[in-house]
Amino acid sequence: NTNTTTNNHVVVGWDPRDTHHIFNQKAIDGIRKAGLDVWIVGILPTPAIPLYSLYTRAAGGGVMLTASHNPSDQNGIKVFHAHTGLKFLPGDDVLLTAMIGAVVDDTGTSLKDLPLLGRTVQKSSPASDLFVEFCCSPENSWMYKDATDTIGKSLETITLVVDGSNGAASTVANKIFSRFAFHEIVLTNVSVKLPVNENCGVADIEGRDVIYPHEVFNNSEGSNDAAFCNYDTLRRMFEVGREQKANKVIGIVFDGDADRCFRLDYHPTKDVVLVSGGDKLGYIQAASLVTATPPSTNDSNQKTLAAKPKPKPLFVNTVESDMSVSINANANLGYDTQITGVGDKWILTRAFISLIQTEINSSTTNTDPQKISSEETSAILNLAEHIQNDSSSSALELSKLWGAAVTSGKINHCTDPTQCIFRVGFEESGHFITPALLKQSDDATNTNTSNIVFMGNGLKTALNSIVSTEKMFGHLNQTDYYQQIERPFAEGYTKTYYVYYVDKSRLEPGHAVRQDIARVFYETMTTAFGDNYRGVEVPFPEESSMQYFRIEHKGDENDAFTAVGAVFMRNSGTEDKSALYLRGQEGIKERLLSLGAVLRQLLFRQLKDRSKTYAKFENKILCQIRDGSHSETIGVGDGVADIPVSRIMKEMELKQGLIRGPEGQKELTEFGKSVI
Repeated sequence: NTNTTTNNHVVVGWDPRDTHHIFNQKAIDGIRKAGLDVWIVGILPTPAIPLYSLYTRAAGGGVMLTASHNPSDQNGIKVFHAHTGLKFLPGDDVLLTAMIGAVVDDTGTSLKDLPLLGRTVQKSSPASDLFVEFCCSPENSWMYKDATDTIGKSLETITLVVDGSNGAASTVANKIFSRFAFHEIVLTNVSVKLPVNENCGVADIEGRDVIYPHEVFNNSEGSNDAAFCNYDTLRRMFEVGREQKANKVIGIVFDGDADRCFRLDYHPTKDVVLVSGGDKLGYIQAASLVTATPPSTNDSNQKTLAAKPKPKPLFVNTVESDMSVSINANANLGYDTQITGVGDKWILTRAFISLIQTEINSSTTNTDPQKISSEETSAILNLAEHIQNDSSSSALELSKLWGAAVTSGKINHCTDPTQCIFRVGFEESGHFITPALLKQSDDATNTNTSNIVFMGNGLKTALNSIVSTEKMFGHLNQTDYYQQIERPFAEGYTKTYYVYYVDKSRLEPGHAVRQDIARVFYETMTTAFGDNYRGVEVPFPEESSMQYFRIEHKGDENDAFTAVGAVFMRNSGTEDKSALYLRGQEGIKERLLSLGAVLRQLLFRQLKDRSKTYAKFENKILCQIRDGSHSETIGVGDGVADIPVSRIMKEMELKQGLIRGPEGQKELTEFGKSVI
């Protein structure tokens, strides 16, 4: 806090997991001890925090207290910069940690004993109202009315099943979706008093394309053998779908803080539920955007922007995606494509930097004597380039410089989302970022302004997904409609293997484990792929601990090598796990699996931290099952009182593939047998 007259408050919200308000209160106290006021917005989705921070103009930033899709017994913090809404980057984390240490060292006082200097101000109602209006506006929902109101008529045939994950979406979902003329809205998991993400939300269905009835409904009354028998949203999808075959039954599933979104579709002829994650929804939205013709604006700034030749629209996804999605977006939709490391903060950063470049180009042609100087332009663009090329960067200085330029009136804001070069960015995990319009009013000057903002917003994604599919496929017959939903682009092969309870330092550059991984990769490549293939290790500046190998192929001696696949290892940024990813063309699937089988064994043995309590407990369960222990004794014994047994069993079965079978009849998989 370097200015006592502006930026002297921070917007703070949370999801419902901290039922005793202990963690939330400590965060509020910490901000107040820094001399800042806290504007409390309470339980709201994560995107509402940077949105309200940007709307108030004078906010010093935003803080969201959430562990996102993680289990309800975990918590975390997401921090957003003022002026830009950018998430903290690794360099910001380092700066903040150093500053906290300096406070203690300079004053000789513990953080606990510092006085509460700032105030608390309740802002839940205006922040909630702003977020609802923002999501529902035609520019952001894409619910434009044409002469025949095609989209509006389509909504009347849709029954919407909404899964709030008992999280932050619970407070706003019905307010938003009830604004539109759906045939019916069925709400599930919208309590703020039940455990967040437990038998609900995106985490359990991630990685699935189809869910079958036998996975939801138990074989017999009283049994508990179906994998999703406690997942209410899936049960309702089947029940409503079977009952309302004349209507489309669409499910919208959020995570704990509602910045992620998956879509479900009940397929009436197959009696299954289709699951659409980031790749499918992202591609459909991208296809919809290149054919969009929303109402034009009369804003003079937009005439300046439109007068310049525009480059191709930009499509950004992360390495976790199917490699084919960006190939198809380029070849079939005409996008320029970029791939980033994992984390929506990297997509958000590229989106905002693209906007900066667009608005600076417009502002430098401004004839106003107050236009931005070449020195200011160079400073901003140089910082932007540095952030894109250096994973240790901070976004603090860029946010401050941009804030100063905007506040002084030197920036011509883009007010038309279709004028943005960046059009769509997403992660397969369900984070989406598309241009959105924030409308602001200034009572002091009696003026209204608008500007483009970027933030991951599950509620906006849900509406955009519905509009996109109805626009692109709504005219098709039932068979073709669901065929397009199920396979909107020519897919490649994807497979992900997880290792839980790990030592993440072993994937850091220079560690001996990375050297072992590289050695085994190249040795196995030779036998699994043979001639005309090669592996190339590729660095990703934004994620230095990720070890990424691109697989390339050439047809004959005179051909150039082209990318056909990738194998990479990375640490989760939010959970105690690491993962092995196999990506590539369908034609190399068997080769990828052969390579993956060897690397999976290596990673499980090298990354698993067997000193951790959960890792020890996991191995105990494996040994009990191997030794034929009675089902009622599995997971029972000394020292397990504080261990979430059911969660670990779920992670062992659904995430790591160590065990399988109905409740009470678990058995080891072949992989489980090999790693005890």
